[in-house]
Amino acid sequence: FDCFSTCFTMTVGGLQYTCCPFNGWFMECEITRDLIEPGRMDKMEVIARAIGVDPTDEDDFWRERVAHETNKAVVYSFRRDGHSIVDHVTAQAQFLAHDLREKREGRECPAQWSWVVPSSGGATMPIWHHEMRDFYIEPAYQYQAEVSSLRAFSTLQETDLIDRSGSNDFQFE
Repeated sequence: FDCFSTCFTMTVGGLQYTCCPFNGWFMECEITRDLIEPGRMDKMEVIARAIGVDPTDEDDFWRERVAHETNKAVVYSFRRDGHSIVDHVTAQAQFLAHDLREKREGRECPAQWSWVVPSSGGATMPIWHHEMRDFYIEPAYQYQAEVSSLRAFSTLQETDLIDRSGSNDFQFE
């Protein structure tokens, strides 16, 4: 049972818990994104060359090929070593089945399309055209500012953040 602290706030009964455990899992495409995206590990071109794909040939859809092969490699490595991992095809099918069950029972399931539709091959799956609405219900996990980004402000005094010139006053006509 892996549990870790996140940058989520858990809201239950009107109370907010800002340091709460979260138990989740990574799909293979999230690990792939960590490996290949700029701002993360940014290894797309390195992987392309390693698997014999020319990263200068835009007509070859080299980025899609690298993402696809990296997805396959992540799944293979987990399964080879006896670990389980959910793939994007299975995850989208599971969510779609869950959402349709909820709708049959007269309930709506909040969903953020960009989180549910896989980054790899999304348009080829039934979830692509599935109607979703993002809204909040409680209890809920919600984003909060990351502690590391708040540290930049830790040296400021509260008085430094208050504009006493009056320029923050709202003017209504």
